[in-house]
Amino acid sequence: MWEQPFYNYINRSAFLEDMCSVGPGPDAEAATWTREFCSPALVNAICALGCMSSRHPGAFKYPGDLRSRGHHFIEEAERIIRNEEQGTPRLTTMQVCHDFPGV
Repeated sequence: MWEQPFYNYINRSAFLEDMCSVGPGPDAEAATWTREFCSPALVNAICALGCMSSRHPGAFKYPGDLRSRGHHFIEEAERIIRNEEQGTPRLTTMQVCHDFPGV
């Protein structure tokens, strides 16, 4: 992502601006997101990537199983994408699929 300057496919400024504009509350529900550069699925995918280099207990779906790091976030991203409206692909959905082709 943005920490890799030569392989940057998520615009950090646009992502963070969209994410911060939602804020907590009813607008934060997945069904009401209409942002172009941030979505619940993309946030979950980014969290999953962060888990890959973590040993924090919250990073594991199954405690102590290194292969399960970030799986809970990926499963949530996948659930969100499957429940999205079918039709025109969203940029954020494409970004999730870039990192996790099986989603």
